[in-house]
Amino acid sequence: MIDRGFPYSANRDAKILILGSMPSRKSIAADQYYAHPQNGFWPIMGELFGFTASLEYEERLAQLRKNGVGLWDVAHQCVRPGSLDSAIEIESWLQRFRVFL
Repeated sequence: MIDRGFPYSANRDAKILILGSMPSRKSIAADQYYAHPQNGFWPIMGELFGFTASLEYEERLAQLRKNGVGLWDVAHQCVRPGSLDSAIEIESWLQRFRVFL
């Protein structure tokens, strides 16, 4: 099964870019960055930038963009049993980049 990451969420003038590899299965199922309930990402971002982590997802993304923060999963797609980055089958990830070489 091929996992696919999310499109980037950033304004052109972003000052901070948070790079991930590939979303967890819970995040993929929810179609949201950092959707696993045990992930502390949104509560931490809310504390840093003055918004509540319970905002609707699109509003949380908007708050990050407003504060100059962008999100991007750099792997874009890969084969990965489970959710761990260490389980990414490197060959499947490299296939995407061979087109550019």
